[in-house]
Amino acid sequence: TARPMGAVMSTLTMICLVLLAAAATWGVFTRHVDDTIGQRIGLSVVAIGCIARIAQRLVYDYPAPPPETLAILFGVTVYAVSTVGKVIIAHRRPECRRRRGAAHGC
Repeated sequence: TARPMGAVMSTLTMICLVLLAAAATWGVFTRHVDDTIGQRIGLSVVAIGCIARIAQRLVYDYPAPPPETLAILFGVTVYAVSTVGKVIIAHRRPECRRRRGAAHGC
């Protein structure tokens, strides 16, 4: 019974890593978020770390992380994807179309 659960955890880990890498990369390069250089460096480190872990898991067949680590990864991924969604929705508001500036959060 441990094997099917391991496969689910392994798949969920890969999905979270891919989504988190994509959200962090978007956050680094988007002009719609008024971040500091420190925040952009932090997002870059997250993206690179996720991509490195994906490569390790694919090449070396590393096991899934322990459940508590997966819970943290899942929570951070949900937070990141929700933040991207919030920024995209806010950017499409009519008042943002008039201003079109990162200083206004648009």
